[in-house]
Amino acid sequence: MGSVVRQENKQSDSLLNSFDALSFCEQTQSCVDSVIHVLAIISEMTFTSSALINDYVSQVEECEIHVGRLRSLDCSDAVFLELKNECLKRFSAFEADRAGEFSVAHKESVFDFKA
Repeated sequence: MGSVVRQENKQSDSLLNSFDALSFCEQTQSCVDSVIHVLAIISEMTFTSSALINDYVSQVEECEIHVGRLRSLDCSDAVFLELKNECLKRFSAFEADRAGEFSVAHKESVFDFKA
């Protein structure tokens, strides 16, 4: 009887871990979407406040932490794997955009802003 209880506990732990992984993946995806949204807003501005830039930098740093953790998460749940891959693709695209035209086109208005 004790082995049945242990097996059930392992199964519930597995379900809990899958749920936690999915939840974290959704949080990370939301974080990536938020950073992309703020970047779109900043890229349309001719003058950007230091507060907005600092907020954006904080969001990017938080997003990078989430993505780093997401990369290290391993879960066999198919939905999780699909969400994880999509999220990592979106973040990679964001990083490529961040390194490309935006930083060149808006260098004076955003990246050289003096607080």
